[in-house]
Amino acid sequence: MQKAQRQQGVFLETLFVLMGKLAKADGHVSKDEIDHIEALMTSLNIRDQRRKDAIAQFKRGSDNDYDAQTLLHTFVQECGSSPRLTHFLLVYLIGVAMADGQFSAEEEAVLRSIAMQIGYSEVLFDALLQQTRAQDKFRQQGGRQGDQYQQGQQGQSRHGAPRPASTKATLEAAYEALG
Repeated sequence: MQKAQRQQGVFLETLFVLMGKLAKADGHVSKDEIDHIEALMTSLNIRDQRRKDAIAQFKRGSDNDYDAQTLLHTFVQECGSSPRLTHFLLVYLIGVAMADGQFSAEEEAVLRSIAMQIGYSEVLFDALLQQTRAQDKFRQQGGRQGDQYQQGQQGQSRHGAPRPASTKATLEAAYEALG
């Protein structure tokens, strides 16, 4: 098996197992988290048997007794030399933690532990977490403005164009998202 295929397999297994662990960290797996993971599978073009495997991996990770140490060790061996893969793993996991709109202390503790085990420093992890939260906030503000535009709730200028709810707030969120 080629190195790239091996890395892809290890990355996806690690991702879905850890998503299960993370989704269950606050005691239950929410519908929003499941919807987020379903959307991720669609965006990664995971179908058929690979989809069934991903669901089984997720369930394995969501088992309260599952210990991810060996899996994380394998991930570091196979993918640890790729900062891009470790970054994507954490970004996807943070996305799951934020999917239900509540980022619990338990979820943060699981994420922080994973980050340390794959070689992230506290400072780098905190920066990634802050950036991801800011991007999520920016997307939410943009989405709300889009919703208000379509529903006609913002009011209109004398030319019939919608007025932005808060350009300053949107600009501040954009700057925060950019770091």
